[in-house]
Amino acid sequence: MRSALANKLKTVREVAARLGVRSLAAFGSVLRDDFDPIRSDIDLIVDFGGADLGPWMRRYFELQRELESVLGFHVDLMLEGSQLNPFVRATVERGRASLYVAA
Repeated sequence: MRSALANKLKTVREVAARLGVRSLAAFGSVLRDDFDPIRSDIDLIVDFGGADLGPWMRRYFELQRELESVLGFHVDLMLEGSQLNPFVRATVERGRASLYVAA
């Protein structure tokens, strides 16, 4: 796992737990050697376990903002179960690394 995530994993897990995340995983360039700390963003997929995300998905956007603050990168946050074309879904599943799973 790239240092952009590895060095801050404890804090990422604390944020996820506090906001009621069931699971959080990374995918994309942040897990590969082609991650560019100047131009890349961090792609994450989140599962809130079907919980109410609040008006206008407040928890979703709160999670995104807090993770961007912690990680120092723009975070593209995708909901688990989102409708994706098969190519994108295969790419996500093939290169996915778990960051947090609720106990």
